[in-house]
Amino acid sequence: GRKSDDQKWAHLRNRLAENGFTFEYSATFGQILSKKEKEILKEYAKSIVFDYSYKYFYLDGYGKDFSVLNLKGVKIKDDIFQEGMFVANLLSFYEQILVYEKNKHSAEYNLDKPLWIFVGTTVTGKEEESDVIQIVEFIKRVIKDEEWVKKWIDDILNGRTGLKDEDGNDVFKEKFRYLKAKGYNLNDIYKRIFNGMGNLSLYELKNVEGEIGLKVGDNPYFGVINIGNVSGFKKEIEKKGILISQDAISDSLFEDIKKENSKINILIGSKKFIEGWDTWRVSSMGLLNIGTGQGPQIIQLFGRGVRLKGKGMSLKRSSDNNEIKILETLNIYGIKADYLNKFLDAIRKEEVEFETIEIPIKPQHKDKWDSLYILSKSKKQFEEEEILKLEIGQEISCTVNIMPKFSLYQSRREEKPNIETGSVEVETEDMKPKLQSFIDLLDWERIWQEIIEFKKQRNYWNLIFTKEDIRNLLLSDRYKILARQEIFGIRNMEDVRRIEDIALLVIKKYIDLFYQKNAWRFETENLQCEQLKELPFPVVSGNTPKYIVQINKSKNDLIKEIKQLVKDSDKLLKDENKSLPRIYFDRSLYLPLLIQSNKIDKISPAGLVESEEKFLKGLKEYLEAHKDKFDNLEIYLLRNYPFSGVGFQLQWARFYPDFIMWIKEREKQIIVFVDPKGLEHTKGLDDEKIQFSKEIKELEKKLNQNIVLESFILSKTPYEQLKKGIKSPPSKDEYIKHHVLFLEDSSWVEDFFKHLGFNVV
Repeated sequence: GRKSDDQKWAHLRNRLAENGFTFEYSATFGQILSKKEKEILKEYAKSIVFDYSYKYFYLDGYGKDFSVLNLKGVKIKDDIFQEGMFVANLLSFYEQILVYEKNKHSAEYNLDKPLWIFVGTTVTGKEEESDVIQIVEFIKRVIKDEEWVKKWIDDILNGRTGLKDEDGNDVFKEKFRYLKAKGYNLNDIYKRIFNGMGNLSLYELKNVEGEIGLKVGDNPYFGVINIGNVSGFKKEIEKKGILISQDAISDSLFEDIKKENSKINILIGSKKFIEGWDTWRVSSMGLLNIGTGQGPQIIQLFGRGVRLKGKGMSLKRSSDNNEIKILETLNIYGIKADYLNKFLDAIRKEEVEFETIEIPIKPQHKDKWDSLYILSKSKKQFEEEEILKLEIGQEISCTVNIMPKFSLYQSRREEKPNIETGSVEVETEDMKPKLQSFIDLLDWERIWQEIIEFKKQRNYWNLIFTKEDIRNLLLSDRYKILARQEIFGIRNMEDVRRIEDIALLVIKKYIDLFYQKNAWRFETENLQCEQLKELPFPVVSGNTPKYIVQINKSKNDLIKEIKQLVKDSDKLLKDENKSLPRIYFDRSLYLPLLIQSNKIDKISPAGLVESEEKFLKGLKEYLEAHKDKFDNLEIYLLRNYPFSGVGFQLQWARFYPDFIMWIKEREKQIIVFVDPKGLEHTKGLDDEKIQFSKEIKELEKKLNQNIVLESFILSKTPYEQLKKGIKSPPSKDEYIKHHVLFLEDSSWVEDFFKHLGFNVV
């Protein structure tokens, strides 16, 4: 039998290496390995002569530029924006074809005819068949529905797609400049990409295993599908009304791709181009549903796509011809191709290399911990203690956003790749009424069974509801749907099922919010006091509490200073050195207390922000200035981190105050929760975090009579700024009465202790 390309190359390499050696090059070898395959890297490491990873390969000018537009968050299978992405991909490819036809006789640039490839998931079976069928259906619609294609092309070229970048501009605004200047002719698109006009036909090639040809009318084949399970694919696609005929004459269309005058412009669903296929033609890619499982293969595919002969066979991008640059760019259009995004994001991050340093923390006043009380979760279990009936209301509402998100990776010549993110422009009209108008068309038995299964998966055992409750939820005003109007168009039963899927998204999201809010409410109501035994410090690595800081490796002197500081425990804890910004506060239950700084690229867990730093410095200065007034008090402070620390369920949100402060006077103990923050978005005293200063007193009543609970907001926002935009704003004194103090006031610390019953001055 005929040897595969891989076998032939392996045989040739073995022959060449009999009395010598061979070199093998891969720019993406490190990235294609999964965590489980790191042993392979160790095995290969002894044979690696030169480590030349993709970022250096690209920055040195080798290979094509690339532009990656990935549509994310598509929850409905046939979302309309998939159509727009397909047509945009079509235009990118058409633009490249036009430039190639104009410049193909310019031998110095070594140009190859562009090839458009599509890849679904690489797992064989129904999932793959579904992706390939979806691509065929798109092609069929392009060929059949000229008005639809023309509308999309006009929207794309005129910036009306609804896909916006972070600046609010249409994501295609800077694309297709050549095409916009030249103009387009729909008949010419059909001629150059599909080899003509007519009806789409599919043919199984009997002389070649696994190939299906695509042609329009009696014109030559324009595309080939390469799929393992042809019989299964035929059954599935015939359900869509697309028949496959037999071709007992033609030879392999896949092999035809390499021929100089090949008419094949589109390749769909083949793995061969990943597994050793050698071609320079790949210039445009469409990726569907590429998850982490297919990631390594897609990165190999990316490596195939950026191959470039270059001017004078230099393998480099040219810089002297703007038209040629269009052919020296790989355009990738993805739909939920998340793994490729992670790969490209990794390329971006590689541009800066970081030194990672562990900063140990040292517990303080450990001999006093037994005398301090902290709020902790009760051993009571919500699902065992309380039966929860689903209610429509309880100040709960949700928004289901099924507008797709996108990420755009645009490489820049001789620079690091540029990354933009954005989302589809959200229409102001809520689509809830559209859903409600179809309530009676929905399959309520299917909805009921899915919600019961969802309840089991989430372990919401104590939640009870009826079909009527679910129906009433959908008829209520407790949710919004952000979507395009087109998604609610009904032409067949598949459209009805899509609307049922949207209804299920609403129901599931509301149930999640309802259950979690009540679970947190139960937890808050049942908080109890227990002795402090260990610090609730978030563990970021290993079992020992520590900070982890990352610093740009170019900052050599700073790195040396911090490493030396780590070796000198006394200086690390007590000095306030500028190289590692921190505060020394002797009443803190651990040291050091790091501050966020531009010098340090990243701190985990997060360092103190400006308002928190101002609170600590003000408190420290005040206590030092009035030492004699606090002789009979014990005061301790703990930074309270989200999730690992003490949290409370408020009306709308989970609240983790930034600090816990203890003031002990003999048997009496005051536990104060302090939250320094900006209040720019607060509209008066009704803010739930402000109201918490009253609500916490209800919790206090359930505790030991010697425990007092208090809560304060320390506003970095000045009062004069805070009252702007509020009709009849509360006076400053009213804010202070509600335990809101202003850090701009020199008297804030004095007011703080007065509220706690200590009139120091």
